Amino acid sequence: MRSNRLPRFILDVFADRRASLGLLASCLALLAAGLDPHVLDAGTVRGRAILAEAPSLELLFTVAALTQAGFLLVGGAVADIWRSERLLRWALIGLAVASAGATVLPQGPGLVASRLLAWACDGLIIPFAIGAVAQLYRQETRATALGILFAVYGAGSVLAPTLVTIFGPEGPEIQAFALCAGFALAAVWATSRWLPDLPGAQPSQRPFIAATALWAFGVVVAVDGLVQLESWLLVSGAIIIVIALLALRLAGGPAGEGVLARPAGAALASGLVIGFSQSVPLIVLPAFFLVVQGLDPLLANVLIAPFILALLAAGPLAGWLLGHFSPRVVIIGGVWAIAVADLAFVVFLAPGSPYPLFIVPFLLVGAGFAVSTAIRTAVIFASTPRRLPATAAALNEASLGVGARLGTTLVVLARSGAFSEGSELYWLQICLLIAAIVAATGGVVVFLLLGPHDPVRTVWELRDERPGS
Repeated sequence: MRSNRLPRFILDVFADRRASLGLLASCLALLAAGLDPHVLDAGTVRGRAILAEAPSLELLFTVAALTQAGFLLVGGAVADIWRSERLLRWALIGLAVASAGATVLPQGPGLVASRLLAWACDGLIIPFAIGAVAQLYRQETRATALGILFAVYGAGSVLAPTLVTIFGPEGPEIQAFALCAGFALAAVWATSRWLPDLPGAQPSQRPFIAATALWAFGVVVAVDGLVQLESWLLVSGAIIIVIALLALRLAGGPAGEGVLARPAGAALASGLVIGFSQSVPLIVLPAFFLVVQGLDPLLANVLIAPFILALLAAGPLAGWLLGHFSPRVVIIGGVWAIAVADLAFVVFLAPGSPYPLFIVPFLLVGAGFAVSTAIRTAVIFASTPRRLPATAAALNEASLGVGARLGTTLVVLARSGAFSEGSELYWLQICLLIAAIVAATGGVVVFLLLGPHDPVRTVWELRDERPGS
């Protein structure tokens, strides 16, 4: 009787035992990847210390972010081409080994080697798990199942940095690595029993998958260079894109085998812009509350709660918006909401500003991020053929992660005084202003790239599943 009280869209997810067990196994795998402690990222204690001591090493953090994006794109291609559960299990075992290695060798080359192994394993686990769920479900039920999967992954990603510093900034990290390894091993057991055999890509699709991964990496590198005003990155990305497009042309084959380049490219660009512009205020505001207003560290982080509430509330609104407006209108609206919020933060950042002034901007950032991210995910799925869901997942995650790490690096450099002399408050405001400019201009670029003929017709359906395809 109690199950009858659940909403219909929730009951549909668990109606098929095979699919629901596969969802549970995928959730465990993705939770393990989310719990992976990124102790060498720019926003961590180690990363901040490295950048404060040697700001010139910013290039290494850029390379690290692009490397992680590359692992995701390669992992998505591998998952679609072979789609063997054995691959996923080996990646999960590799993640457990990497976590143990980081515990045994917490410094120096050993730590770097274990982190590279973890990045490679995460790069396969994330798109494989998402792609498996996308194949197990269809239409609105797929959207709900993926929503559950992303929520689990998000929870792990939020918990991971907290676990690292639970015993203080200089305390042990073994608890974070142990939990990651534990869930990875649990996922090995679950996927071997509950994840069914799923069809991989057709042989004719394999050249398109490989070339698509290369093309997507070029787009991420080029947009990264544009955001950072680094000409060498912009040129490198453009060269990679040209090579990938030539490879796609040489591959030939029937229409519909590959990903639609224009809408997917626009969604990739929007992911980098969204990731950058929303990550900056989420780092700047806790720092402002802590350093400028002198609040308790725990309270400084709790005060971003309106962002989380808006994130949860606005997510379901994305489907309704998609039914009434074109994707490019919804995406630019979401990105501009973040831009307006970032500008409002610039104005309100003052030692004596009361907290209520920040509530509406936090709500705008959360709602803008949730809506624009959901719609860009729909655009990517609708641009991707049915047997390439892991490629769609990799495209979805790669640019967002690079954008967030760019924003984190910017704030860390500003707070370390790497740019020039000036008060910390001044540089926090400059970071927010840069984020607002990137969001405002990036939204226009994405709007133009998407064009009036958008591929989205239904909720997270792959391209050849739609009527008339």
